[in-house]
Amino acid sequence: KIIGSLIIIFANVLLAFDKGKIKFNKYFIMSFASNFLFAVAMFINVNISSMFNIGIYTLITVLIPSIIIKLFSRLSFKDLEEEFNLYNKPLFILVSFAWCMMLISSVKAYEYGSISVVAPLLTLTALTNTIYEFIVDKDKKRFYYKLVISILILIGVILIKV
Repeated sequence: KIIGSLIIIFANVLLAFDKGKIKFNKYFIMSFASNFLFAVAMFINVNISSMFNIGIYTLITVLIPSIIIKLFSRLSFKDLEEEFNLYNKPLFILVSFAWCMMLISSVKAYEYGSISVVAPLLTLTALTNTIYEFIVDKDKKRFYYKLVISILILIGVILIKV
């Protein structure tokens, strides 16, 4: 499990490499911070989510931050409406539904499964993102590099699972 964890960490560090050196830009730092905060939130979620109906719990966890953002931002409802009108509505609703299902399923996965198995499985998004970029976006830039990293993550997950 330790070797699997180290491989996953190593593979994610490799993603920060650009032209032979690690590139720590603001996006890498924000990604690191958001993943750390997500891990803390999931740790808390697992401990209290079983005390609530999962639908109501998910609504609360999304509604409260949205109220805080609304109260402390300079965005008006008109600004939100204008931005909403920029998007393809059916796709927007589909993505919203998928995001909701992801929230519910990840909370339940952490609640029912071992964190040492569930957390690495959630890192497999690197593999799906790589495949998506190649097939849908036709982005071949660093495809093999990203594919090797994704396979390393997969090997790490398998080692943790064993």
